Amino acid sequence: MRFFSLRNRTTLRRILLVLLILVLALVAIGIGLFFYLQRYLVYTQDGVHLDFSRPRIEEPDKSPTDAPGYDFSTLPIEEVEAVVPGIDVSSMILSGYSVPHALLHDPDRLLSILDNLESDGPVALLIDVKDAVGNLFYSSAVEGQGPQSGDLLSDLVPTLKRKGYYLIARVSAFRDRSFGLSHTNSGLPLSSGALWMDSGGCYWLDPADSAVQIRLVRICNELYALGFHEVVLDNFYFPSSDAIVYSAPDGTDAVVAASAAAISDALTGAGEVSFQLEEGQPLFSPGSGRLFIQAESAAALPGITAQAESLLENQSVQLVFLTDSRDTRFEGYGLLRPLDEN
Repeated sequence: MRFFSLRNRTTLRRILLVLLILVLALVAIGIGLFFYLQRYLVYTQDGVHLDFSRPRIEEPDKSPTDAPGYDFSTLPIEEVEAVVPGIDVSSMILSGYSVPHALLHDPDRLLSILDNLESDGPVALLIDVKDAVGNLFYSSAVEGQGPQSGDLLSDLVPTLKRKGYYLIARVSAFRDRSFGLSHTNSGLPLSSGALWMDSGGCYWLDPADSAVQIRLVRICNELYALGFHEVVLDNFYFPSSDAIVYSAPDGTDAVVAASAAAISDALTGAGEVSFQLEEGQPLFSPGSGRLFIQAESAAALPGITAQAESLLENQSVQLVFLTDSRDTRFEGYGLLRPLDEN
């Protein structure tokens, strides 16, 4: 009996055909599994990893109505008076301190430290009222709060205001894990439809999204009503990542600038609103507000002031540097240093 007889060849062909079908099925399953896992991929500065705790979301529809130029005429804006008696805010060069968050849990100690400060004029205090997780540290009616939200400020703010301090509330604007998780269409998507997350585990929001802008306006109005004279919106820029899928014909810098203008216009007559950028982020016109810049040293000061020359009417008033540097080159501009807890 020959091995390569007609019957054996037929049997062998059938076996090979079955094996080929199995291989193709395994390849198809592998491809399907690859695309399925795309939704759980998280791109960070440290690389790519799988996170199965994240929900499946649909890719946001970035329609033209979400682009810069959104009509804010229908925004529900409350008229809130935020006037500082005896202080001309429009010409005020800020001088003061950023308050460590730990001191908000010990208001008596904070007040004791402040009472021992020497000052020749109004002292500005920068207080964090909303972090990047989404926690709000005052009693708020705004939805989408973080798990550690709580009221630390309702008694403290009126006390500080009576003592004559110029109060600035700092709000994390576009970096917001809680709101991004509960409003996936307001986030920045990956090609899979999942949201982009930074290395700190936080989602970033679309600066042009109307829901994002309206929420920030409502938070600002609550803070004016609480007693703050000014609100500075922190993390007010577009994160840099090739993994983010986003269409911006005029560039993401234009999207951020348009968002700042829309929010400023919506808050006209309510209170001062300013914006905080990281050193090296492109500047934009803050309207009547200010630009807060986190600076490690004064080395970047010439470049910042040159860029601001065509954007700001009064650099001394509208540029505020947050630094612990004692470099005298910062003098002449707004300057806030960390409050010494000792």
